[in-house]
Amino acid sequence: MAAQPTVAETIDYADLAIGLCANDNAKGALFGKRKTAPSSPVTQAIVTDALRWSYEGGATTAVELRQMANYLLWLINPYGITAEYVISNTSGGGAVVPATSTRPTPLDFIVSASSVIPTAATGATIAAFVGWNLNFDRGGITQNTTDVGDGSSYYGWNRNTGVFTCSPALQAGELVRLTPL
Repeated sequence: MAAQPTVAETIDYADLAIGLCANDNAKGALFGKRKTAPSSPVTQAIVTDALRWSYEGGATTAVELRQMANYLLWLINPYGITAEYVISNTSGGGAVVPATSTRPTPLDFIVSASSVIPTAATGATIAAFVGWNLNFDRGGITQNTTDVGDGSSYYGWNRNTGVFTCSPALQAGELVRLTPL
């Protein structure tokens, strides 16, 4: 793998690598035991599903997501390299190409009555960010998604519907940044 794949690409490569690993292991029943993978296809599938869940809005940070993707890349090799080639190859009658899209531009605004999320609001639907994870910065400080119960600021994000919520309500003059990941 030339450049470090994105998390979405890693999931695509792993989905294919699991089958390649299983096929290679099955050949071992006929031609002798295989010892080319650092793990079984079952382990690879479990880690792939965990990464997919986290990427699709599970409870994890961007750092943890990258660490999990790096672990999965290690886990699926040498089959991951073959999977990347199969997915990326455009000759020979077609290819399986992972879905790609351009990340939307972050929203930076100062809260007012006419801002994306207006004064005193606790949320909004942001259709442009559907399908993406989201970071919320309030006053230049990245917020968490956990309500610790002490009245501190937190937010919620549903990447499938684009529904964003925050607590407490936004106040006029606050600096806000919503960054899709």
